[in-house]
Amino acid sequence: MIAFNMLKSTRRKIFYTLVVLFIVLGAGIIAYADGWRLDFATWHMEKVGQIYVRSFPNDAALTVDGKAVQNQSGFISRGTLIDNLLPRTYTLTLTKPGFVPWHEEIAVAPAIVAELKYAVLVPQNATMVFMGPLIAGFPTKFGVVTQAANGTVSLDGSPLANGILLPQNDQAITASMPEIIIQSSHNGPYYAENLETGKSYNLSALFLKNNINLKTASSVVRDGYASLVVAVSPTTTAILDETAGTMAAVVHASSGVAFVSPPAIAPSGIIWAGFTQARGTSALYQYDPAADTVTHSSSSLPGQTTKIDLIRDSHFAVLQSNGDLFTYDADTQTFKSLASDVLDFSVSEDGTMLAARERASIEIFALNGTDYWRLNLPDHPRIQDLSWYRDDRHIFVAYPDHVSFLDLADQSLVNIVTIGTGILPHYDGDANALYMLDNVRNLIRFDFPN
Repeated sequence: MIAFNMLKSTRRKIFYTLVVLFIVLGAGIIAYADGWRLDFATWHMEKVGQIYVRSFPNDAALTVDGKAVQNQSGFISRGTLIDNLLPRTYTLTLTKPGFVPWHEEIAVAPAIVAELKYAVLVPQNATMVFMGPLIAGFPTKFGVVTQAANGTVSLDGSPLANGILLPQNDQAITASMPEIIIQSSHNGPYYAENLETGKSYNLSALFLKNNINLKTASSVVRDGYASLVVAVSPTTTAILDETAGTMAAVVHASSGVAFVSPPAIAPSGIIWAGFTQARGTSALYQYDPAADTVTHSSSSLPGQTTKIDLIRDSHFAVLQSNGDLFTYDADTQTFKSLASDVLDFSVSEDGTMLAARERASIEIFALNGTDYWRLNLPDHPRIQDLSWYRDDRHIFVAYPDHVSFLDLADQSLVNIVTIGTGILPHYDGDANALYMLDNVRNLIRFDFPN
């Protein structure tokens, strides 16, 4: 009887022990499944977070605080999810032979995924495209345009003409804009060189045939959306229809008004500015090729307009000589102040982002959202130009002697990488390649990872 009672007591103890273990283990399993972990550094329970990283190239080697992590990029996943990370700051490093190592300090919060969707590694080495010395070089759909020190302009090494390659045409040419414009000499005739057909014609002669003398023009620009060439002089804006060989429009400045800035080209039309010196104000003029009409803005801006550029559709960015930057809706003819103290600006290809280079810093605006950055870059006063990388989250920063690559997510500026020494960068988004002239003026190309 006594043995039986002890056995019953033992069973009861085992039962309750198992119940307690079940509760503890069950709670532990639930807590673990819910993301709770014991932090052995503090002996406190913490809820873990995660890091999601998408790298370019996608097969870059990953380490977190020096420990290797399996790269999960492939057909199913475009990136890698690193989980079970206690809340703290980690150092994520991406490496691949042929590229500059990328690293970032990432703060992981409980139950939050810290996302790095645009981790782009910069190529270490360039490919020689053409030997110099060159004074210009840039890619087009039809080949690479270069200009030698003697003035010879070539397409893929084959000479086209001699002269002056106009700055406003020194850019990537779209499929609908196969022409570049060359001035034969200072105050000499202008020629249009068709990169697709190899044909050339005398623009000055065509304009003069229509009683417009291009010797007074301050800018001559090819319209990339229609067969139009726009010539702006202080007194006249003349728009030539290349196909017909006649003027689509001729606009004369009224008394006291001077046409001053290069025109902006858009699918909706051509925009340029007129400056009234007596008032110290500028108004915008627009030619609509579909309606064949010319209108000008009902309101004006203080100061002289120095630059107009297309954002998208009928929206433009307008910079004044006093540093004020505005957006302009051509449909409603309304201006909206965006920034001040601006020296220059750059709009992303899709029109969603704008970078303003100011005297003391750089401001970045998401034009269709609320994202905003203000960055103080190294050696800021020497920055000459900003241009966008295709993901709208990186910017090429041109200095007088080198080009750097800025990651907008890198607020600490750890990943601002010098791509190479040289000048005149031109980015080809389709090929994802950066062209520039190196320090001996060879044309070189940096191929970025896709």
